[in-house]
Amino acid sequence: MENIGAIITAYRKKAHLSQTELAERLQLEGIEVTQKSISAWETGRNEVSARRSRTAWRNTSGATRRILWPC
Repeated sequence: MENIGAIITAYRKKAHLSQTELAERLQLEGIEVTQKSISAWETGRNEVSARRSRTAWRNTSGATRRILWPC
């Protein structure tokens, strides 16, 4: 089973976004995240909290949601 970091990396790359671009999109959706946070999630240095994940799901628009949670 893949970890969440590998999943974020795969979908981010599939959407042709850099870590910075993904962070900017999430910030536009009202989710406080930086490129460094995304890097830490993708490399496994930090985990995405369940609370942040739920907040992101509730607050993101359809376009951003499809990048992060395409299923």
